[in-house]
Amino acid sequence: MNFSDDILWVFSSKAFLPSDIIGGIYPATYLKIKRLIFLSNHDTVKTLDSLNPKLIILGKCLNSNIINLVDEAKKRSIKVISVFDDWHFNPQTDREKIKFGFNIKLSQLSDKIVVKSDKAKKLIKKNLNIESQIINDSIRYKSLKPKHLINKKPNLLWFGTSSNHDTLISYINEISPQGIESNLSIVTNVTKDLKHWIHKSNLKKINIKLINFSDKTLVEEAQLSDIIIIPQLKDNRRAVKSSNRFIDSINFGRLVITNIDNLHVDLKKYYFAGSLIDGIKWAKNNPKKLFHKLESGQNYVRKKYSIESISSIWKELIKKTI
Repeated sequence: MNFSDDILWVFSSKAFLPSDIIGGIYPATYLKIKRLIFLSNHDTVKTLDSLNPKLIILGKCLNSNIINLVDEAKKRSIKVISVFDDWHFNPQTDREKIKFGFNIKLSQLSDKIVVKSDKAKKLIKKNLNIESQIINDSIRYKSLKPKHLINKKPNLLWFGTSSNHDTLISYINEISPQGIESNLSIVTNVTKDLKHWIHKSNLKKINIKLINFSDKTLVEEAQLSDIIIIPQLKDNRRAVKSSNRFIDSINFGRLVITNIDNLHVDLKKYYFAGSLIDGIKWAKNNPKKLFHKLESGQNYVRKKYSIESISSIWKELIKKTI
């Protein structure tokens, strides 16, 4: 089997989401798998006649023509692996209803299903009685030197997309009355709504800086930070997602503080679960323990979540499927 000739990794939009990049383009590139953007106006027959794959891997399905492509693939006995990275079975928007409808059809046509978390695996089993395999995202950024001495006025960092701004705002509202003096850098796709909320908020002792997201700005802000915060809301929409923000934050060598301790249990030893004020206090009082947590965490994620390790899991699944 020749991966570059026999396998095709398919994306359904020209606008790549972070999950497409780290969960699809990275392993496809490492394994030398052909990549295809298949849009709503593309011809299924001509595409498969031209490329003639033995197996198709599908990223997030955002147009109905992907279903047509898979239907045609199955007629030709082409194997299909579908990746569902945010399927929580409780659509909140019309867009999610459409997308989850696509997922139902793909789950019935696919030979294998890949998810990004244990919660996602359990939900698919519960709702569809279908087994799936967890393959997480790999490390995306370079490691930084661990920082175990916390500034008197800590430099906090939050990064993510606008889909998680509600979580961030809820968390800031929760910690603001606690009077924690801190600087908070927010690296994201900055929206008008986020700017408006910050402008009208009466924040106490939290100095906020908004930075438009790029790989460069994120690494720069991570270098300046003492602590990376990853607040979570207790809902399935967040629980099914990849642990990539935890992985990258631990790899940055910074203390990660989150408010929920039952997510991504293999990483539990390497982050602090609890309140921000308790996490800061623990870090300042235990610099040696913090350094050990940071160093051992980096070693763990470098080994388990390197592109080599994640790609090897993909390679084995592809071989089993074909």
